[in-house]
Amino acid sequence: MSLAIDLLFQVTTFMLASRISVGGSSGYAVQPTTVGGVGRVTPLMIFVGDSQTALGGIQPRIANCLAGLDCTSAASTKLFNTYTYANGGIGVINMDQFDAQVASWFSASQVNTMTVLLWGGTNDLLSFGETAQQTYDAIVARVTAYRAMGYTRIIISTCITIGSAKEADRQALNVLIRAGAGSSTYGVADIGAAAHIGTLGDELDPAYFNADHLHLVAGGWDVVSPIVTAAIQALP
Repeated sequence: MSLAIDLLFQVTTFMLASRISVGGSSGYAVQPTTVGGVGRVTPLMIFVGDSQTALGGIQPRIANCLAGLDCTSAASTKLFNTYTYANGGIGVINMDQFDAQVASWFSASQVNTMTVLLWGGTNDLLSFGETAQQTYDAIVARVTAYRAMGYTRIIISTCITIGSAKEADRQALNVLIRAGAGSSTYGVADIGAAAHIGTLGDELDPAYFNADHLHLVAGGWDVVSPIVTAAIQALP
């Protein structure tokens, strides 16, 4: 599918409304806000993840980048191009808690026009004590669920540096993600191998990382956005 900028999608922004819990299961509730007109909500990209996604630094940059605008800009130019997105990031969750029901946000006819970007695994390794294999198995389960709903355009991001305690697990997870791309029918945005954010010790650089040494600042998002954009554009 071409990602030419003449795609006629309704220009829309989204706000994450709440996290809900029903019978012990977690989910997302998203409230769309239409900008400049009315009509069906038709985002091109759905971002699913933890706090790395929820912080929102990546979405406008990628929207701009896809439209041939400034890949390092988080400005509202996203409102004037054809690329729209929904941010489904929730902090402090692991991969098993990622909502598999993203299709419920939109009509079935829209599914195969969208790209799902899944960026997670940090909490699985750091906070939930899971192994690289357990984390990867959860990623594959999400991919399987999305494809069963009809989503065919799925990108998995590798894990950026998260400190020395889990470096071996991070590297092992990234190897699994890269190796499984062909058989598990997803594309890879290999941000875990990127300069400035993918090498142990990079997390100490305030030009790219927050003071918590986990979350990215503007400089880090500037590294991520062209890598993810290239992965989206490489999808069939």
